[in-house]
Amino acid sequence: MDFKELVDAYFGDPSPDKLADLKRAITSDITFDPYTRIDQRLAPLVNAGQPRAVVDAIHAEMPGLFLSPGIHGMLSTAHQRLGESGLAELELTAAQIALRTILDSGDGTPARPWRVLRIRDEYDVLDLTERRSITQEARPMGGQTLDMHTCDDGTTAAFLLETS
Repeated sequence: MDFKELVDAYFGDPSPDKLADLKRAITSDITFDPYTRIDQRLAPLVNAGQPRAVVDAIHAEMPGLFLSPGIHGMLSTAHQRLGESGLAELELTAAQIALRTILDSGDGTPARPWRVLRIRDEYDVLDLTERRSITQEARPMGGQTLDMHTCDDGTTAAFLLETS
């Protein structure tokens, strides 16, 4: 299956097997970087009011950025500013599915951490749950990394970085 078919299959039936296939396609692509700093590269384009450049920069790093709630949100905003309401709605739906995918993967505790593909996704979840990380501690866990965030509201949030 090509990438679009994998996306359509998962969005149509978000089963664990279809999610695993989609994640494998994302993480095996040359554009995937679990430590991406795309926010820093996009900030000047966003600040300069260049939505087409934002769309182009994000698309240049697809499918590696796919299933990132914040990235799909940025695409939605950029498309809206370009007057492309259909694409904006599509990206908003993708952002909601990406967020739901993460939140359904656990409960944010060390025993059942939320599973993310990128560090940036951790901050998307914290933002969307109206929390701010005060400290972040990375702990190795069976070949993967468990990130523990202490938040400004006194809670903790645990994330498991899945890079393969």
